[in-house]
Amino acid sequence: MLHDIGRGIHQDGRHITDGYELLVNLGWEEEAVACLTHSYFNGGRYAFDDVACNGFYLDENGDPHIPDEEKDDLTEFLESYTYTPYDTILNIADLMATSSAIVSPKDRIADIDSRRKSDERNRGYFIAEVTNALVSMLKRMSESEKIKAYIPSEEIKHSKGVSIGEIEERFALVSAMFFTCYETIFREDNKPKDMNPEYYGMRKYGERVDREPEY
Repeated sequence: MLHDIGRGIHQDGRHITDGYELLVNLGWEEEAVACLTHSYFNGGRYAFDDVACNGFYLDENGDPHIPDEEKDDLTEFLESYTYTPYDTILNIADLMATSSAIVSPKDRIADIDSRRKSDERNRGYFIAEVTNALVSMLKRMSESEKIKAYIPSEEIKHSKGVSIGEIEERFALVSAMFFTCYETIFREDNKPKDMNPEYYGMRKYGERVDREPEY
């Protein structure tokens, strides 16, 4: 909860820098970094389900560009900071947590979409970065070779020739896989069980199915 301590000051996006400044003033500089990183996947200032700044664009490789005049202190920090696995875990955990339950990343994004319209300029970039973060954690979580065969081996970007539909499709697949692994590892009895990927609607990357993955 420490990463959201700034919500005691503001409930909107300002809580990010509010929390950072509060913890720094208390002498907790290392812990304060989480306040800045928890909302932005892989250090992307607009790898976030919010409106992009004026002049934001993705090049043909899917890499983001922000005009210098639009860069604030937060943007410059994120661009210079190297994310750790802890930062990625916090990104994902924060995304999955609602006020009443833990839900899959896909369901959480759908919940956000139901309340506000996403910005088309950074939508594909945001979903791609979330997907890549989930994949990186799946590779760490999955010791079973049976499961590893179902994890995409390459990152996805909203680059030239890659549609938002392709990104959303991979996101749905990876979200289902991740949430299944999460529920398996953190069952109430805390006893791991063997996972049958086909049972959960999974498929090896590149294979197609006629139905949505099940959670």
